[in-house]
Parts: sequence; C-alpha cells; structure tokens
Amino acid sequence: MPDTVHMEDLLHTTCENMIIKAENDYQYLKKHYDKVFVGGLSTGGCLSLYLAAKHPEIAGIILVLSPLRLCEGTFMTAEYPEDQLYFHRPMDGKVGLFKQYHIHYEDIAVNIFKELEKLMAIIREAGFMTQVKCPAIIIQAKNDAVADPDSAQKIYDSIFSEIKELYRPETGGHSIVPEEERHEAFRRAAMFLEALK
Repeated sequence: MPDTVHMEDLLHTTCENMIIKAENDYQYLKKHYDKVFVGGLSTGGCLSLYLAAKHPEIAGIILVLSPLRLCEGTFMTAEYPEDQLYFHRPMDGKVGLFKQYHIHYEDIAVNIFKELEKLMAIIREAGFMTQVKCPAIIIQAKNDAVADPDSAQKIYDSIFSEIKELYRPETGGHSIVPEEERHEAFRRAAMFLEALK
C-alpha cells in the first residue's frame, strides 16, 4: 500500500494489506528507535493489538475504540447491493473538530467493512490476545455505538500484560477524538506513557 491513501485505494484494500502496512511501518520504526510504542484508533487499535501479539519487544500499546465486534444496526454492519462501491456520510451539520475528523470518511468503500471483520476474527482467535504481554492502555466509551462497548473489557481481561489500564468514560461514543472526553483520554494516555519511562 502507498504511504498516502486515497478514497479509491480502499476499494482494493484487504485485511492482509492492512497488516502488511502495519508490519512495514513497525519495522521501519524499529530500525530507527530503541523503543517503539504502538497505538491506534478503531481499526488502527486492532492493528496495534495484532503487532503487540507478534512482536513482544514492543514497549507498549495504546488502544482507542478498538473493536472485537461491531454493533449491529450501523452503516458498517448493513447489507449493501453488490454493485454499491461506497457508503456516503453527509457533511450536513458538521462543524469544528467534527467536520475536520469526518471529512476523511465522507465516502467509505463498503468492502472495507468485511476486511475489518476479518481482522477482528484474527484477534478473537483462541489464544491470540494472550500473546500480548507489553504494557497496554485501553480506552473506549461505554456508549460506543460502532465498536461493541464490551470490546475494551474483553481485551483487558484477555491480554497477559502485567501493566495494563482500562479507561471507560460514560460518554464520547466512537467519535471520542473530537468530543470533550478526548482531553481526559489524552491525559490518561500521556500519564500511562510517562509512567513507563
């Protein structure tokens, strides 16, 4: 996959492509830095969890809204006609951080939802998460309507990390990054990293 991803690229992106890209980026960082932390939001969190299971030398992970399953009834779990390439999310009413965050997701290749399902299935395989032993902080709002809200607790209970933290704000949903709750989430992530020095 190229370093710059365009909307059309996701039409042909597979679960395997995502894993390879994450692996390549990690190997690049590993060559240039003695200590590497990995983190991600949603799908990026799943990829971070994958890397931590495969690379025990990773110094720590930050998982934000990382799904083990998706909530039913959302655009990500809907059935689409075979000839539909994109799901359109209108920009109406989006302002400030919401508009800035949302603009990258105005048109989403529907095939990517099935590829995310494949990635989640890998992570849910028996014994997979027990391979994660690095320090970890897991952040997920209790009212997340996209990623199954139980995902955070299940990840926390499944990984074998001696140092692990779980933060479950009451609100924030799957858009916690542009929400007011982001301040506390970022503060906790920063404190978690600071404590590992």
